[in-house]
Amino acid sequence: MPVNPPDPNPSQGIFNVSINQTLHNPQIHITDFRGSLVKTLRPQFVEKGRPFQINLGGFPKGVYFLKLQDIGFAGVKIIIID
Repeated sequence: MPVNPPDPNPSQGIFNVSINQTLHNPQIHITDFRGSLVKTLRPQFVEKGRPFQINLGGFPKGVYFLKLQDIGFAGVKIIIID
């Protein structure tokens, strides 16, 4: 999958994510284990291999899904807040 595993995982809420291709207008959706949207991010540019940070500090402990989408690209990873 083009989305590399978030680092660290599990974490206290701060995750570094990198992908294997450059995206120019991605959408990042974080959902809880029930599928409820808890956060949306819309960075204008994500460079191939360059980590970007997602801060979920203050969110309850648990399992979440990171869904990253762009034209011709989609990836999902599980993230855990410990």
